[in-house]
Amino acid sequence: MSSPIQDLDYLIIPLKDILKATNHFSNKNFIRQGGFGKIYKGKLLRSGELIDIVARRLDGKYDQGSKEFWTEVSMLSRLKHTNLVSLVGFCDEKNEKIVINKYEAKGSLDHYVTDPTLRWTKRLEICVKISHALSYIHYDVGRDFSVIHRNIKNSKILLDDNYEPKLAGFELSMTTVASQRGRLCIDYPCGSTGYVDPTYANTGSVTHKSDMYSFGIVLFEVLFGTKAITDNRDIKLAKEAKSRYENEQLEDLINPYLRTQMAGESLKIFSDIAYDCLKECRVERPSIRTVVMKLEKALEIQRLQEKKALKEEIAATREKLDKNEKTPFIIYPESRSKSKIFQMLNQRSGKADYRHVLQEKINQLQGGNPILDIRAFERAFSDWKKASCFELSMTTLASQRGRYVSIILVVALYDQGSKEFWTEVSMLSRLKHTNLVSLVGFCDEKNEKIVINKYEAKGSLDHYVTDPTLRWTKRLEICVKISHALSYIHYDVGRDFSVIHRNIKNSKILLDDNYEPKLAGFELSMTTVASQRGRLCIDYPCGSTGYVDPTYANTGSVTHKSDMYSFGIVLFEVLFGTKAITDNRDIKLAKEAKSRYENEQLEDLINPYLRTQMAGESLKIFSDIAYDCLKECRVERPSIRTVVMKLEKALEIQRLQEKKALKEEIAATREKLDKNEKTPFIIYPESRSKSKIFQMLNQRSGKADYRHVLQEKINQLQGGNPVRLFFRY
Repeated sequence: MSSPIQDLDYLIIPLKDILKATNHFSNKNFIRQGGFGKIYKGKLLRSGELIDIVARRLDGKYDQGSKEFWTEVSMLSRLKHTNLVSLVGFCDEKNEKIVINKYEAKGSLDHYVTDPTLRWTKRLEICVKISHALSYIHYDVGRDFSVIHRNIKNSKILLDDNYEPKLAGFELSMTTVASQRGRLCIDYPCGSTGYVDPTYANTGSVTHKSDMYSFGIVLFEVLFGTKAITDNRDIKLAKEAKSRYENEQLEDLINPYLRTQMAGESLKIFSDIAYDCLKECRVERPSIRTVVMKLEKALEIQRLQEKKALKEEIAATREKLDKNEKTPFIIYPESRSKSKIFQMLNQRSGKADYRHVLQEKINQLQGGNPILDIRAFERAFSDWKKASCFELSMTTLASQRGRYVSIILVVALYDQGSKEFWTEVSMLSRLKHTNLVSLVGFCDEKNEKIVINKYEAKGSLDHYVTDPTLRWTKRLEICVKISHALSYIHYDVGRDFSVIHRNIKNSKILLDDNYEPKLAGFELSMTTVASQRGRLCIDYPCGSTGYVDPTYANTGSVTHKSDMYSFGIVLFEVLFGTKAITDNRDIKLAKEAKSRYENEQLEDLINPYLRTQMAGESLKIFSDIAYDCLKECRVERPSIRTVVMKLEKALEIQRLQEKKALKEEIAATREKLDKNEKTPFIIYPESRSKSKIFQMLNQRSGKADYRHVLQEKINQLQGGNPVRLFFRY
């Protein structure tokens, strides 16, 4: 097989791998019919990792070597932007032409344009980000070519799990020399009915302003909550939108629920730029740079309006609370569980700290009323006596869709005038990093000091350190990311100050749904001048027993290397599967770890199940750097930059080892399958359901396509024997 485009061999994916990924293009994997063929989803093994993909299979009615296929591959292999669809690879084999993209879980924007639960602010964000993608393909200064998309429409905008948009559909795109991007290009008209620039359709002359027309249609779809093409019929959205705009009747077409969310000025800026995109004379249409600027302004105004409305709502809620000292102000749509809530609240009504605002703001969806998540409410109050913070889940019901959306806030309570309160607020307002906890806001009012952070669903690392199901690779990833967070607060070159955390421990490392770690607990932190970050600072010792640097505890002198000691304790906790503080007792983990390390007995302390997962060299690098962090002489402790480098190396080696082991296991499994053509090879730890398994397998044994390996590997839990089920489908 040879490709008409050179140097793309690294993107070639064998047809057999695609067939396996899509289950031979089964109907269960079918997504929809695209403009050039059918589209399928699947799971593709790539570089040792199983990834979700979309396979776009060119229809047989298009000629072999189709221009559109190679245009798509060529464009996506050269264009890289966070809001462009990702090219995984392609296949040009046995009369099959297939483009493989990363799967975006929410599908395309056309499924959401008419959905009123996609709120106005989110719609604005999607439009802003797609405008950035268009600006990149039109004008990126790092390239010698510019791209005209020629097929912009809502079905070419894909959305990931977080509604992050990705521009797709480059099969009709064309390039121009970057220095001549303003000139006309002549080509046979293409695009989609309802979106294509009329001047291009009538004359065959196309410019970047043709993309602006198509994007203008998308903007009006997003604004109105209406599709330009309904039941395969062009509703002439451009004509209708322009007429209503010119007669100041635009609001008649906007979904009423969406209109209630829009700030007036935001709406005006948005509709103005959308209208300008549809101007008949292309010269009068704005450039994408102007569109980006206008859309960003509309979004900024919208957010300011929402922030103002939120403050007013909070103030109104507090006013109601002030008038009703003993009973919190709660809104709910029905009386179910009302008595239970009030029973719980009345039990707390005599407490001095009872005036906290429990419900400040919840999302509102069409037809939905706010309700309280009763179980979260119970947990919040039952834990109140035990901790200085609690979690409260606020839930909104979207009656149209029958689904719930929850926002959970963590509220920390401080003493009036507390230094720690202002330290926390000051630090988190100035520090922004993907692995630092996010500050939502704070309150300092009527003897109340409250810090609001984004809720991280998995809680803190201390709940998982002793859990052997938190695998070694995931532990390494957590440590690497927290080291990046520490490197940022210690050394970020963009700031004139450096931060010493002073309270690093496992309970200050929060984990989101995907075990992405967030460093928290900045109430004890302190700053130094960036140029003097290596000097001693004198302050009253603080921190947590079992984690605090002994030199700091004894002398009151602290440096960034004090954070390294505390982080070293966390590293050994992660390594051993043991907590430094157990039942409120310091188990002297540092002393024990150092002793075992120096006597080459470290493995005696590692959880055996974790040890079986560790690559030897990865373990050595990890334990070496953890030991160095605990050195008594602070000068001998590594800097955070060294720690980052070592931990990344340990993680890299671990991943390579796992990849190698996986390949060997798959090879061994296939070898067993080849020796056993008719009987599946099964290993299981007990005999239960054996007969049922064999009954199922025997029903399949005569099939010609029975040789595919359907299950290669399953998770192994502590104390359990691996169950590997291999059979031919």
